[in-house]
Amino acid sequence: MWGASALLFVSLLGTAFMVNDREAAGPAADRPSLRVAWADDAGSVSANGTARGTIRVGGNIPDYTDLVVTLGNATFAELPDLCQVSIAKIRLSWLTSDARTLHCSLTAADAGSPRNVRFIAVADGDRTGETISAGAAIGDTSLALPERPVTVGVLPEERRMRLLSSPDFTNADIGDLTQGDADFDPATQVNGINDDYRTALDTVLDDWASKSPDVITVAGDLVDGHWGEDADGLEVFGPTSTTAERREAIHRAGSVYYAQWLQRFRDHGLDNVHPAMGDHEFGDNNWPRGKLKLASTYRAVWSDYFTRSADGEPLYADRPVGSVNEFAAYAWRPRPDVQMVTLSEFTPEPGRMSLRVDNPQLEWLVGVLAKAKADGVPWIFVQGHIPILEPVREGASSNLRYDRAAGKALWKTFAKYGVDLYLCGEVHDVTAIQKNGVLQLSHGGIFQYGRLNYLLADVYDSHLDLKIYDYDFEGGDVNDERLWETRTGIPAHVRYEPDPDIIGTAQLWSDGRLTRLSGAMAPYTP
Repeated sequence: MWGASALLFVSLLGTAFMVNDREAAGPAADRPSLRVAWADDAGSVSANGTARGTIRVGGNIPDYTDLVVTLGNATFAELPDLCQVSIAKIRLSWLTSDARTLHCSLTAADAGSPRNVRFIAVADGDRTGETISAGAAIGDTSLALPERPVTVGVLPEERRMRLLSSPDFTNADIGDLTQGDADFDPATQVNGINDDYRTALDTVLDDWASKSPDVITVAGDLVDGHWGEDADGLEVFGPTSTTAERREAIHRAGSVYYAQWLQRFRDHGLDNVHPAMGDHEFGDNNWPRGKLKLASTYRAVWSDYFTRSADGEPLYADRPVGSVNEFAAYAWRPRPDVQMVTLSEFTPEPGRMSLRVDNPQLEWLVGVLAKAKADGVPWIFVQGHIPILEPVREGASSNLRYDRAAGKALWKTFAKYGVDLYLCGEVHDVTAIQKNGVLQLSHGGIFQYGRLNYLLADVYDSHLDLKIYDYDFEGGDVNDERLWETRTGIPAHVRYEPDPDIIGTAQLWSDGRLTRLSGAMAPYTP
């Protein structure tokens, strides 16, 4: 059914564009029709080898009609504007993982309201002497264009680094209670993991490994973290009646959940994961006085697995010495041209948990960023758990926000020292917002309810190429049988499909320009 041409990186000898159209049998008003034009004039084929095309869809179009377009020897640069946006757990429009096939969900239209779906396509590097193909279909109407030769080709820019970011992975206590310091009794409880979860975790981490990331970041909420509680009174991690007992229970729970969380990455060859602390690493909000007393214990247990070696030595030399978050915040350079910073945005105060970076940590951050700027580091990425800019999409979230006044000050610091990208989670959905040249990307989600997504950021000298990937998921029924956690438990049945699709794109340039914003990363208005 597919065939045809995208005319990318091409000179088409004379004509202004190439058109092919087809209507299915029956009146045009009753059946969708297709018409495609590939631009060929000098203004339509840019220096970086992209070409623009238009698919004109006529006829009666029911809501959520799926227009499918496939390219050969070329990829889509973005999701077209007229395609309805996918958000977490609602799949409307997407690109397949190789970006060669577009599924575009259209809103309803009558025969007098044809739609012009405009798209940008990019050839696969230097394809001089080869051919490009393309085809489109809507319902039982399909179209193909004659293959065309590529007469001009451009070699792609060399990628310097690949970052994979997935905040809130997994936001659940998933663990085999026969391992670590737990008192598991199969006669009285259900284990905290089963074959469904093992397969689902392997599916996701196999996919991540296949992307060959140089750096993986997880901006908080690795676990559920209600470890000083015991809803069922089973004392799996010991009694929790006193503060001392709750501290011991947190240590014992960490030996199960953090140890296995980290080991899963290592088992998939992903030794380069760098997490942050979220609210669930501090036992989850809210924080009554009794839970506030446990904040230092929660922080210490997390640090034992992620920022300190087995003998207590720091794993990151660059950290805010003197801050209560000395072992919860850190900075490093995976390459000389990339500065990475992890912040801890939870500061216990008398009677409350302040959602901000504490002052000693802020002073340290200024020093890190000033040095990076003085060293001429072109790319600076920061991760923290909480969104600072608004509005952002959210779902199944307590919707925490950074303290307003402190957030304004922190953002000014980002802008002053040239931070390019701030990665955050908490809200379990995707929104991109740029202010003062700094891009905030909130993303990620809850594993057991299928809201998982991730960012793949390819770093080049001139720009960042950003794509959000989202998985097909089954399960997660709140009324399903449950695996054990210290509070409500998690649904027993989940399934993730491999080969996630692309639901959002963007390019961030070294001069701060933001282009090719599409899909879930397009500007958001509530």
